[in-house]
Amino acid sequence: MSDFDLSLSGTIVLPDRIIEAGYVAVRDGKIAAIGQGAAPAARTRHDLGRALILPGAMDAQVHSLSQKNQEGFAWSTRSAAAGGVTTIVDMPYDEGNVVNSAEAVRIKVAAAGAEALVDFALYGTVNPTEGASRILEQVEAGVAAFKFSTFGTDPIRFPRIPPALLEECFAAIAPTGLTAGVHNEDDEYVRAAMDKVKALGITDWRAHAMSRPPLTELLATLQIYETGAATGCPAHIVHCSLSRGYDIAASYRQQGFAATIECCI
Repeated sequence: MSDFDLSLSGTIVLPDRIIEAGYVAVRDGKIAAIGQGAAPAARTRHDLGRALILPGAMDAQVHSLSQKNQEGFAWSTRSAAAGGVTTIVDMPYDEGNVVNSAEAVRIKVAAAGAEALVDFALYGTVNPTEGASRILEQVEAGVAAFKFSTFGTDPIRFPRIPPALLEECFAAIAPTGLTAGVHNEDDEYVRAAMDKVKALGITDWRAHAMSRPPLTELLATLQIYETGAATGCPAHIVHCSLSRGYDIAASYRQQGFAATIECCI
């Protein structure tokens, strides 16, 4: 009689050590045992020799439907699986169905469920004209987190969430225990920098970097973390390109706040 549904033998890579000639055993879709030596009995067994067996990665920054009639979940999750990613977290700025209501969540879940080849979770967001009124209905519909931006590129699909509304949203999210992720660029500062670059007549590859001097990112980062500190909402920076940003995040964590940050490469 088999003790497990699946066993994999190989070199097991764990966060704190590597197990040579090890095994992973699975029961009911969950890892039930990890060890060294002969693998236990299982209905399906794979001996992978010395191949590395790693935990599945999570990609928390995916845009499967941000451009209509482009990749979709079939392609985004196929690529994820090929790279060892077993869970993706998809952004809410879908062209034609911005995920800012329970109905939009249900539509996206149905679309993803029909195509996805790996597990998926969804971000929700808000329509600025509705404030935070639809936060809780999206939580009930199953979103894993929320995404906002301090910089606006489109009034509907990627709107700027001004400070007062960001605080309102954070306050609504805080009791749920979910995290608020924010695209961190100071809108006023970026637009002033963009005007300077345009006045110089620079339109090549240098233009974007020149229109985003370091303070555009750092000032927004501080606003986001202070909003999290004031409301008790876990705050996540979704794009950090500066070492100073990580120092700021570490400082807030040392003060006891839930402050996380994501590398932008």
